[in-house]
Amino acid sequence: MFLIVVCECGATLVKVKIPVREIKFGMFVEGLDRSWLDTSFPFQGFRISSVDEIERLQNYCDYVFVNTEKSRRGSATHLMPKPPSSEAMNSILQTIAKRRKASRIVDREILGQENYAISMPVERALSDAVGVRKDARAVIDNLYDSARIGSSIDTGYAKSVVEDLTDGILQNPDAHMLLTKLHSRDEYTAIHSLNVCTLSIAFGRHLGLPESFLKELGLGAMLHDLGKSRVPPEILNKPGKLTEEEFEVIKSHPIFGMEMLLEHSNPIPPRAIDIAYTHHERMDGSGYPQGLEGKEIPLYGRIVSIVDYYDAVTSDRCYHDGASPDVALRQLFDNEGWHDQELVESFIRCLSIFPVGSIVECDNGEVAIVLSQNESRRLRPKLLLVMNEYKRFYDIPKIIDLSLFDDENQTSIKRLTRPGEYGIDVRRYLKELNWLPRIKE
Repeated sequence: MFLIVVCECGATLVKVKIPVREIKFGMFVEGLDRSWLDTSFPFQGFRISSVDEIERLQNYCDYVFVNTEKSRRGSATHLMPKPPSSEAMNSILQTIAKRRKASRIVDREILGQENYAISMPVERALSDAVGVRKDARAVIDNLYDSARIGSSIDTGYAKSVVEDLTDGILQNPDAHMLLTKLHSRDEYTAIHSLNVCTLSIAFGRHLGLPESFLKELGLGAMLHDLGKSRVPPEILNKPGKLTEEEFEVIKSHPIFGMEMLLEHSNPIPPRAIDIAYTHHERMDGSGYPQGLEGKEIPLYGRIVSIVDYYDAVTSDRCYHDGASPDVALRQLFDNEGWHDQELVESFIRCLSIFPVGSIVECDNGEVAIVLSQNESRRLRPKLLLVMNEYKRFYDIPKIIDLSLFDDENQTSIKRLTRPGEYGIDVRRYLKELNWLPRIKE
């Protein structure tokens, strides 16, 4: 555990207080629990690079203050922890296999077991979803900062917030899926983990997974990229093509993630750990880290690999703009050697032809944001009208449910718009929510 002692800079913890027993190589120690003059250290602030420095700190102090930003900036490929040897890796995989065998399931035993219904309108569910998402984001930030500085991770809060996410998504998945549009190109990793968790639970709901399995799937999806905390940010955020050496570093993150989750004192379900290890495997065997093929890839890994790809392609990054949902879904469908095609087709049906959060133009010229799907009439979702037929913004957006009207002589959707076509910022509408009707308790 660690405490924040300096305000956050953006989403980055600048300085954290940690016990000396949790000091790791590469940490930048910026302060002590006593004056530097009371110690034998010649410098007031240094990076841990030897066992002797750790032992000396343990002799003088009970806790130290670590600058996480300097710890990250000091990272380099040569300071990366090395992946386990082949012998150690075999031992790790055997441990996972034993744990999985103890709670063995096959796909058909959980797929299609439940048929969930919407129990709350999107207008009411959105307010609750905002709060849950905020809590989940805080949990993810703490997990990644702990992992990044080598401190022990605590997944207790992650399990709790995944339960809250699952409860909300079971009531209305569209509200939570809408909020995945609140991504920022400057904070990709944390938002991506939250989005993959949200979309995976929603997809699992569509597939009819029982609630307990949805929570397990959501936990693994939230932690799927934890191993990236050990990858230098200059490699993670590099805009150009990675060198062969840099790509090998990237390919190690599933192994690091699996190791970290296996080391956790509170056992993580083996199927959740599968996600961290297998979400970059591909059906044709071209993936990593093990080159698994077809159904050798566990079900959760096949699910999250689809969601992970979709969110990565549609998200704005520091070096490129995200693609539209229809482009991402087309790529998923076309890359048939990569993903389980039956699951891809189910994912496309889950998102529908007009995914929530997408911008559409109606046949009368009005422009709208898709708020919610209608499961029985997929072509007639609920919309938030933001522009009139003359392409002028409404002062107050209007909600219209196309499913409530007859097909003849009524508004219908003409097409999906291109990214940026009308300058509509979906994030602004999702942040303000001033268009939501007042709901009496």
